[in-house]
Amino acid sequence: MSTQNTMEMWLRLMSDAMRGTADAQEAIRTLGEMPTTPDQLTRWMTRFMPMAVGQSTKPE
Repeated sequence: MSTQNTMEMWLRLMSDAMRGTADAQEAIRTLGEMPTTPDQLTRWMTRFMPMAVGQSTKPE
């Protein structure tokens, strides 16, 4: 998956949260409440953005 696709998934999640989708709102709320260690961010992404986990963040 490219960085562009990861960014698209993030923007879709944010859009869903703004529209009131319960799962997306939970994702954003959880992200704001947890410590932002690399391990915690990996766990969060595994739960809420599983297709982005382990993908390169280098520009194409």
